[in-house]
Amino acid sequence: KGVEADTTLDEWMKKAKKAKCKAIAKFAANIEDDKQAVKAASQTEYSNALLEGTVNRIKCIKRTMYNRAGIELLRAKVIYGL
Repeated sequence: KGVEADTTLDEWMKKAKKAKCKAIAKFAANIEDDKQAVKAASQTEYSNALLEGTVNRIKCIKRTMYNRAGIELLRAKVIYGL
């Protein structure tokens, strides 16, 4: 699975970098710059989605109470889901 995925990714990057669409070519170049991270992300079952969701939730709560209260109220809203 790993070797086949490497070959497929390499083939796709070669084709994409020659694409007429500059956005696709740039995207392929960016993937190539960080190829190890892309491979690791596609081969692992772990994700930071839960953490990102929590961060977004806290940011949303923080925005709704902008300049209304201090850190203690923010902490209470986050911990107790108010």
